[in-house]
Amino acid sequence: MLTKSWPVIRLFFPFAAYFCHSLPSTRLYAVKLGDPKKESAFVNTMLGICHMDTSSRHKNHVAFQMLKFGLGEGEACHWFVHLDLAWISYEESM
Repeated sequence: MLTKSWPVIRLFFPFAAYFCHSLPSTRLYAVKLGDPKKESAFVNTMLGICHMDTSSRHKNHVAFQMLKFGLGEGEACHWFVHLDLAWISYEESM
């Protein structure tokens, strides 16, 4: 069972820089992508992350402008791109 995750997002500088953070009420999803023209043609797996509680974000966060809601009014989800990664804590359930 996934217990904690720490998304690591690449910052856009002319050198390698990453921003690691842990946010409460965050869900991480592995989504299998396929070719719609071919049945069961697996293409890749992408990571998607959903911030389920947005009430602690800054009220002027760009996500609120893009998604057209305010603090705590909805979830903010996005894809990880090819240079992003996530550290994941895993506990085996008994």
